[in-house]
Amino acid sequence: MLDWYVLFPNHNEGLALCARLKRIAVPYTIAPTPREADAGCGISLIVAEKDLGSIRQTIAQNGITILKIEQFANRRHARRGPP
Repeated sequence: MLDWYVLFPNHNEGLALCARLKRIAVPYTIAPTPREADAGCGISLIVAEKDLGSIRQTIAQNGITILKIEQFANRRHARRGPP
């Protein structure tokens, strides 16, 4: 199974998106950036595919800088909640 990851150039951008998504009740999970991403600041957000449209719109409307949104193999720990 693949998960959708939002990758950031720095932690501030990641936390800014977290705050905006929380306001509009879009679920996410903060996770380490997958090694295969070969980019990013170390944190990423795992999000549901069904929410990608809302997430992209939120990014654009709030001027949040991301590196990319990409799929990677599911590596979530069983105790973490679903995005």
